[in-house]
Amino acid sequence: MTWPKQLNYRREYYVPDLLPKSAKLIFVAESPHKKEIEGALSQRCPFRGPAGQQWWKMVCMVAQEAPVNIKKAALSQLCQRLKIAVVNSVQYPLGDIGNPVVNLGFNRRRLRTLWKQKDSNLLNAVQSLRCRLSNHSLIVPLGKTAAYFVSLALDGDAQCRQKEWIPHPSSWWNPWKHYALRVRAEKQLTCLFKDLEGKSVVS
Repeated sequence: MTWPKQLNYRREYYVPDLLPKSAKLIFVAESPHKKEIEGALSQRCPFRGPAGQQWWKMVCMVAQEAPVNIKKAALSQLCQRLKIAVVNSVQYPLGDIGNPVVNLGFNRRRLRTLWKQKDSNLLNAVQSLRCRLSNHSLIVPLGKTAAYFVSLALDGDAQCRQKEWIPHPSSWWNPWKHYALRVRAEKQLTCLFKDLEGKSVVS
């Protein structure tokens, strides 16, 4: 069965992954920001909202790359050079746009309850993510919700492929936490890219 059912909804809100075949690391966010669904389908990609822009700045800094614009072509080339991929757990918005409860059958709330109830819509979403993560790359979730989706999708394979989740970029500039989450994210990304560089040299 095709999921989601409504063709017009799929056309308007679907955001394809940036998933080059050469990817050794796959970063997984939760779902598209409203900025990601703007424009033609061929120009859409993950991580183009305000938090996503901060994410790319951090990636370029850690990987010692020149800053890039957030157009799909430039981001796709950057992913190929770094051998990384970026995807959303669900390729449709789970927030306040697109009425996800009506069109997807769920939103970001009550995910654990729905999973225990074997909700068919959530099962479809997890199966979609499982298929997109079917290669042998390491998986790095961004935020707790993405980490939950990844754990469901990988199931028994999670321990050997899923790395510790990185704080979502939207939390990096939280003054109440004194930017500790940004520092943590930078350290984690630095270690990940150093490991990736080492493996590339060996291979």
